[in-house]
Amino acid sequence: EPEHINTELIGVTWQDLTFEDGLQLKNQYMTNKLHDIVLPSLESELNAYTIVERIIEYCDDISLASRKWMECNPDKKLPQDYKRFPGKLDHTTCVCFQVVSSVENFIQKKKSRESFFVKLMS
Repeated sequence: EPEHINTELIGVTWQDLTFEDGLQLKNQYMTNKLHDIVLPSLESELNAYTIVERIIEYCDDISLASRKWMECNPDKKLPQDYKRFPGKLDHTTCVCFQVVSSVENFIQKKKSRESFFVKLMS
């Protein structure tokens, strides 16, 4: 949630917004955040593997404070301070589809995908 990750509104609070306006801002925030995560630079090739890798890395990074706290305090419940402990610790799933335009591209992408799974599993 953007209100828990040091995202501030100017001249209004999250509680002042209508449900629809809040939802629209949250969707805009998520779209912008995904753009920032996936496209930090065009130095490397952008493909399904890179997109998944960057999103999982972001999730791992944002939940680091929470995970460290839980490791140091295994018998305690994580404080509900979402600014100090952002991220969700239950699970992360990321699926990315790459659409190809021809049979030749499909065969080439299939070979690439098979090597991706071998890399992922090792």
